[in-house]
Amino acid sequence: MALHILIVAGAGVTLIPDFPLIKITILSQVINGAVLPLVLVFMLLLINKRDLMGKYVNSRLFNAIAWATTVVVWL
Repeated sequence: MALHILIVAGAGVTLIPDFPLIKITILSQVINGAVLPLVLVFMLLLINKRDLMGKYVNSRLFNAIAWATTVVVWL
C-alpha cells in the first residue's frame, strides 16, 4: 500500500507545471550520497550477526573489503 502511495505521489509531482525536476533529482542523489556511509555501517553490522545471518555471515576477507570500502566512501 505504501508503495502505491509513493508511486502516485511521484507521478503527481511530475505533473506540476514548471516544477524544477532536474534540481529535485540532483538533490535526491546528493542526499543518497550523504546517507550512504551510514547505511553501509548498519548493513555491515547486521551482516556480521551470526544469530541473524547463520551460515551467510561475512568472511574475514569480505569484511576487510567491505569496511575499507565504507571508510573510503566516508571520506
